Amino acid sequence: MTEPRSLFASRPEPASSLVLSKADAEALGKRIFAMSTAPVTEVTIRSTSHANTRFALNEVTTAGASDSFVDVVIHTTINAKEGRASTNRIDDAGLRAAVEASERLANLVRKTGPGNPFNPGGQTYVEPTLWFASTASALDPSARSQVVRKAIVSASKANVVSAGYLQAEARSVAIMNKNGLFAYVHLTNSIYTLTARTTDGTGSGWAGGTSEDWSRVDADRIAGRAIDLALRSRNPVAMEPGRYTVILEPAALAELIMPVIGSLDANSSDMGTTPFGTPGRGNRIGEKVLDSRVNLTADPMDRDGGFQPFDYEGMPVQKTPWVENGVLTNLAYMRWYARLKDRAPVYNPFAVRMSGGTTTVDEMIASTRRGFYVNRLSAVKTLDAKSLLCTGVTRDGLFLIENGRIVKPLKNFRFNESPMFILNNIEAMGVPQRVATSGPPLVIPPVMVRDFTFSSLSDAV
Repeated sequence: MTEPRSLFASRPEPASSLVLSKADAEALGKRIFAMSTAPVTEVTIRSTSHANTRFALNEVTTAGASDSFVDVVIHTTINAKEGRASTNRIDDAGLRAAVEASERLANLVRKTGPGNPFNPGGQTYVEPTLWFASTASALDPSARSQVVRKAIVSASKANVVSAGYLQAEARSVAIMNKNGLFAYVHLTNSIYTLTARTTDGTGSGWAGGTSEDWSRVDADRIAGRAIDLALRSRNPVAMEPGRYTVILEPAALAELIMPVIGSLDANSSDMGTTPFGTPGRGNRIGEKVLDSRVNLTADPMDRDGGFQPFDYEGMPVQKTPWVENGVLTNLAYMRWYARLKDRAPVYNPFAVRMSGGTTTVDEMIASTRRGFYVNRLSAVKTLDAKSLLCTGVTRDGLFLIENGRIVKPLKNFRFNESPMFILNNIEAMGVPQRVATSGPPLVIPPVMVRDFTFSSLSDAV
């Protein structure tokens, strides 16, 4: 029996063993096909290694790791009836049991699909660079502990309390079928976020970074920024709610962009339940919906926001412009809806790059007669799907700007606002940057927006 590896021991294996290689994934799929009796069989194979460190109250609280976890999903179609089974056992007995379960379920259910099931052959894919050795090395606990230790020391010296999370991940995804389809990608990702609070509980700051390439995440800058915001936001004052000019950092704007991306669906829009459709008229493709400076694009080859170059069916994903110069140019079409509308499917990866400008945040502040600087938004919820009216609170750094200068910290507000309104009220935009999020990549600029609605004060720090 192999002894378990200590979470605090150095990782001896090479990076290539962290996930299944392309050859290993293909060999595993072929083993499954050899056991399958159904002519239409699809296999999705995911393998993951990840490690994380959490800290709070200026102390490490947990450290964890998982090596080469493999998950297999078998999708069988028999006479237009579908069955699925999954397993994390990749020995012959485990795989055979999953194959038999998938085929048994397919025989039991009612017909759910079209007479001719989707069974594509081989495809051609773009090849984004998503694997970085720097991130694989961050899976080592000693590498993570050095970063966390520096942050804790900096926080202690500044007399603030820090809490944060650092995660590094390596994973691979393979999708293949008996008809020659084989899609494979291996990728890494890292995320580091830190919150600092003053000991009197009145000031709070947050900063974070994420990238497939850990070497591009500036951990020292993240810690320094969070600590600085916490110290500067001590003893905030209250102001009246209302409409104000605001400068939104990328992390704040990203919270409002996500509902927009989630609404880019043709079926929902055609039914009139998103901002991109009207009941009885269909969708608004070809219409101006946002400020003419706004472009929203998903591109697997994006250097800052690239992603897996195939969808959940193994079909290629190309660059997709959703909004160009403010005009809605595309909506996502699921395969069943695309078939109904006699058009090609369009996949929404929920990753996006928003166009920006050249104005720095300092220049935005200097040009503001009276307004607010917003570091972050939190607890954002959609209140109305049609208008995308959202509510949430400011967090971890809210400041009053007067005559081109930040003059004092403010107590937090609850807001009620629609990103559709915000993205039509832009005064200035900065350079887009990757936002720290655990979901699909978001590359978002800082923006200066007029008439942002704050509805009430919030006790959030």
